[in-house]
Amino acid sequence: MVRKNDVLQKLKFELHGTNGEQSSSLSYKLNRIINQHLSSEQDWEKFESSFNEIHDEYFKRLKQDYPELKPGDMKLARLFKNESLL
Repeated sequence: MVRKNDVLQKLKFELHGTNGEQSSSLSYKLNRIINQHLSSEQDWEKFESSFNEIHDEYFKRLKQDYPELKPGDMKLARLFKNESLL
């Protein structure tokens, strides 16, 4: 998701050119499409849901062993677990 957003942000910058203005209606349409596909909370929720289904036991054990973990800590644990799978 992060890499996708980086690429989309670079494309958005290139569409605007150096003066920050859109040069055509095509640029406007492309910019609108890019904005629609930049990661949102929905993307994170889809990732989180799928990831939890696959690694359900891991997160149950994590919550059991460390009940003081906050939602932000759990997000980090998901990201670390995901990186270890690559």
